[in-house]
Amino acid sequence: MVPLFLRVLVFAGVVYALYLALRPKWDFTVVVNRQRCRLRGAFPEAQRHELYTFLRDRVEFRGTVRIRGRKRPGGYLALRIRGPLDEGSKQRIRNFLVNRL
Repeated sequence: MVPLFLRVLVFAGVVYALYLALRPKWDFTVVVNRQRCRLRGAFPEAQRHELYTFLRDRVEFRGTVRIRGRKRPGGYLALRIRGPLDEGSKQRIRNFLVNRL
């Protein structure tokens, strides 16, 4: 008979593998703080400088902010913005990205 802790460990591994397989996949990720802006993933090269300029000039960051986005079927842009930003700044970022992408 297999010990209980081994069964629990295998079950936890299966649950984690399912989580990794089913979680949303993001097309791009932007990590921003006061000094730096890093962009990874599929983001139009022509829009990168415009995004950097917008974030530098129009948004005040009090800490590290992560912006993740993906194109959904029908052209819908799904965004997740995490970090210490007020709702108005988050909405400005959403508006900018939806209008540009």
